[in-house]
Amino acid sequence: MQVARKTLDTWTWYAFTLENLNQVPQTFGVYSLGVNSNIIYIGSSNNLHERLTDHYYSNDPCIQQAKQFAIEPCSNYKEREKQRLRDYMARHGRLPACNDRI
Repeated sequence: MQVARKTLDTWTWYAFTLENLNQVPQTFGVYSLGVNSNIIYIGSSNNLHERLTDHYYSNDPCIQQAKQFAIEPCSNYKEREKQRLRDYMARHGRLPACNDRI
């Protein structure tokens, strides 16, 4: 018996748990990691599920702070990531904390 996957809403914060990560599609897209609904990292991938799972197991102290994630499946993920980073920079005058060190 196969369990139906729920569909995650775009840019809705979800707890950064394996249970929720199992609902993330294996598709192109952009994602954010957060703490208390504040973005600490913006990234993109050709496989959202795989990339977010990698972050879940990360040894990076900055990424380990993440308690939430949000996704936006899209085919133009590289350009969309750049746009999200530009928008964040325009609003906050800096990159997200974990992007800042890259």
